[in-house]
Amino acid sequence: MTSLEITYRIVGFAVLSLPPVSIWAVLLATAVSFGFGGLYWARLAPPLARSLRVPAGPESWPRSALAIGFLTRVVQAVGIGWLLGYAGVSNPWPAALFGIALYAAIIMPLIIGQHAFMEEDDRWRRFLLGAAQQPAEFAIMGAIVTLWR
Repeated sequence: MTSLEITYRIVGFAVLSLPPVSIWAVLLATAVSFGFGGLYWARLAPPLARSLRVPAGPESWPRSALAIGFLTRVVQAVGIGWLLGYAGVSNPWPAALFGIALYAAIIMPLIIGQHAFMEEDDRWRRFLLGAAQQPAEFAIMGAIVTLWR
C-alpha cells in the first residue's frame, strides 16, 4: 500500500470518500518542509530577528518538540493532499499557490488571533518572524504532494 485512501460507509453507501494521497509524497513533503523550517530558523531567522529586535530562539530544541513538529507536518501534508485531490489540482505550481492560500485563509487568522492575546510587547514582531517561513512550508507541501497522485 503506497497511498492513503479512506472511505466511510453507512449501510453500504459511501458517505465520505477522501482522495488518495501517496504516503511517499506525504513523507517527502514533510521532510522537505521540516528541513526548510530548520534552515530558516538556523540561518535566515537570526538576522531577521535582530532587525526586528526580537530575542533569538534557543540554540537547540528538545527532541520531543522536534518530533511533534515533524508529526504535525505529516498531518498537514495529508490534509493538503486531500484538499488538492478534492480540487482536482495535479500540477505542482498551482498546488504551491493553493498551499499559500490555505495558510492565508485558515492558519494565519488563527495565529493572529493567538498573538492578539499575548501580553508581550514584541508579539507582532514575533508574528512577522514566523510569517515568512510558514507559508513557504505550505507551498512546499502543496507542490510535493501532487507529484505522486
